[in-house]
Amino acid sequence: MAYSELASIELGFLRTSFKSPPLTSNPNRGIRVCKINITSAGSLDVSHCALSAPESLESHPDVTTQIFVIEGSEREDLKLALGPWTQLDKELWHPFLTAHCSKGEDMIQALERENENVFSLDWKRLVAQSKDQHEIEYRILSGKPYDLNTYRDPMDLSLNHKRYGHWPDSPYREYVFISPSEDDKFLYHAAKERISLCFGNLGGLPTGILLFDPIRYHNISTGTYQFRSGNYDWSEELVPCFLDPTTIQGQLLKQSKRPSYANRNMIFDHTETSNNDHDLRLKKFLDILETLGKESIDKNPQYLVERALIQLACKDLRQILEKVSYMLDTIELSLHDDTVLQDSLSMWRYQLGACRNMLFHENISLRRLQGNIKSKVGNRSNQTSSSSRTNPGNLGYQKDMIKLLEELRELTIAVEYTHKRVESDFQALMSSMSIVESRRAISETEVVSKLTQLAFFFIPLSLVAAIFGMNINEFENKLTWWHWLAVSVSSSSLTYILLYWSKMTNRFQQLSNLMSTLSLNRIRKSTIRWMLVAESIVKKWPVIFKLLVLLVSLAAAAIATFVVASRDTFSIVVRVLICTVAFWTPVLAFGYWWVSVSFFKLPLFSRLMMRVSL
Repeated sequence: MAYSELASIELGFLRTSFKSPPLTSNPNRGIRVCKINITSAGSLDVSHCALSAPESLESHPDVTTQIFVIEGSEREDLKLALGPWTQLDKELWHPFLTAHCSKGEDMIQALERENENVFSLDWKRLVAQSKDQHEIEYRILSGKPYDLNTYRDPMDLSLNHKRYGHWPDSPYREYVFISPSEDDKFLYHAAKERISLCFGNLGGLPTGILLFDPIRYHNISTGTYQFRSGNYDWSEELVPCFLDPTTIQGQLLKQSKRPSYANRNMIFDHTETSNNDHDLRLKKFLDILETLGKESIDKNPQYLVERALIQLACKDLRQILEKVSYMLDTIELSLHDDTVLQDSLSMWRYQLGACRNMLFHENISLRRLQGNIKSKVGNRSNQTSSSSRTNPGNLGYQKDMIKLLEELRELTIAVEYTHKRVESDFQALMSSMSIVESRRAISETEVVSKLTQLAFFFIPLSLVAAIFGMNINEFENKLTWWHWLAVSVSSSSLTYILLYWSKMTNRFQQLSNLMSTLSLNRIRKSTIRWMLVAESIVKKWPVIFKLLVLLVSLAAAAIATFVVASRDTFSIVVRVLICTVAFWTPVLAFGYWWVSVSFFKLPLFSRLMMRVSL
């Protein structure tokens, strides 16, 4: 359905008025084309323009190799483009573009096996994403690409809302969550990238076509419902999916050596937004390519470009390994904290699972890349005559390939080591969580046990109360609260005896064993030792406090004697025995010991006890 454009192109918005949101891509996002001219001196001359103006990309007479760097996507303006790169191999252009934009690797690998001039590389690079964009991505992948939390599609409910989508739709490369940032303001991801290279000869000049994935955007369509027409007014906006990479790698770029081509005239399309991602990838590639052009003995342009791409991928993969290692350090150092473990378990499981899958596929890709390099080295060696194998170019090529294979081998070992570490951390996480769950189960069991013990107290009382509350003629006016108390206490006691019978028998057995090991001599020695300790403590007290303790003990004995003597329920003999044995005998013994310890230098009572012990 046709629609009119109401907003200016400079703002990057489109407004439409119909029921469904627009499905077309924003035409204002021009595909960027970069031409790299490699001169005979080995320097790089870089120029940029949009796809609509390829005529500005003119070659210098001193150029030995030209490389066209293009954003590869399944867009009609790129498929129908008539740039000079399409003249390199007309039959190969469309299959090459289709294979690059495919989601899997089978098509591009098959094309690479059939054409020795085709090279493709898939790898992961470190990116940062805001939490808002991560929420948008989650809604898109979960099948609810709108901002409202409704049980149905807001469009069916005629609600104003925003709808989300990917731009461009193809190719869409997935990215893997690694960890949140240290300040928890954004998230780190490992984003999949693909670069495809097709080399040939155009007008006698070695020419290469380098396709790289376009910058990811989120297509946000804001819909306003119109009650009269029953349609929506849509405004479309493209928002970068990832943050500006210079915020992450700014310090690294400041410390790196400034390339020689940075002072040259570089034409950038400033109408583009968020081009830093594009520029940074290109600058890293150009920096590596220029370094290889100066250091390498073999000046074969296809070999230099392929090796620069491999080193770019290795550099990005090392950054990801460092970030994964930091994430593993955080998990390992937090396993001891049960609170952090329970709060972060879901995120850690997702992180470890995603990293394990990513490292597994990266290991396979590195091994496949090593196999391809060895195959190319073998084919070149077979095609080279024995007399020319000793020339400096071939010897330099052999040394460079050995060095590159060694670098890939070391990187493969690092990936395998990190993969094993992820596996071990995953097992440690599960073991730690099992321990935490066991502790929680034990604590819950203890709570249930305490509730059971409490129920054992109330159940007999409830049973007795129910029996006493029955309307039985034989019990009428014959049961008092004394009967209820006696039955309740006896039933509760019997219940707790049955509950703790095993523990009580064990305690009695331990007590009998303890009594069998005790002797009078041992008890006497322990008593004397503790009395000597008490004497040393009492001697340090002030005299007034000692007198006060003695008077209080005598007063307590006198009061107790008065209370017992006033009782008429006992006979006089019983009352005298109680006062003598229970009150005055202990008080007089304590007073004798207290006076001997507090007011005489010689501890008479202690010496007497020592004589008795002898």
